[in-house]
Amino acid sequence: MKIKLSFFILAFFSLFLNAQTESEKFLIQEGSWIMGGYVNASGNRSESLSSETRRFSFTIRPEAGYFINDNLALGMLAGYSYAYDKSVRTSSYSEYNGHGFLVAPYLRKYLPISRSFAINFTGSLEYGRQWSSNESETCTNCTNNTVNTYSAAIQPGISYQLSNRFLLDARLGILQYSHRDINQDGRPDASNDYFNFTLNLSSIYFGLSYLF
Repeated sequence: MKIKLSFFILAFFSLFLNAQTESEKFLIQEGSWIMGGYVNASGNRSESLSSETRRFSFTIRPEAGYFINDNLALGMLAGYSYAYDKSVRTSSYSEYNGHGFLVAPYLRKYLPISRSFAINFTGSLEYGRQWSSNESETCTNCTNNTVNTYSAAIQPGISYQLSNRFLLDARLGILQYSHRDINQDGRPDASNDYFNFTLNLSSIYFGLSYLF
């Protein structure tokens, strides 16, 4: 139902594409630059008489692009993430540390709906590398893992031009293919390929971009 509703929204907006004059349409001119991204951090700590749990995560993903044509941007996204999880109980102990980075060149096309609104589609190629370590009181399952991920993706979204300088973007989902190579303790351990298709209103996230 969510997928059908999202398709309906995109189709409804597209009905207006040919009903606008050139002067009324959403326009970001060739030669413009765009900068944006997002930062996210979360953490929690809980204690009881027999256990203690600590969790923390941090992600930052800046991006910048250049408009090679009207409403068509070529850009680059970079990212870094960190995660920590520690659990202590009366008879057990475990700790996880993980961090990684990614780079993703992209091409983004804006399709005007009105003067302020546009549908956008972003095609990207992504490379990511993650390192993680797991420890426990016995070290039976202690490992140091490295994961290399190669992905290709298409993301639909909606953009609203707040002013001549600021743009609000909402991403509605993703169609993605990824390949992962997993190394455990320095040795090749496994590889896998997977598809991810999400197009629903429960996975929307927003970003603010600056135009100049």
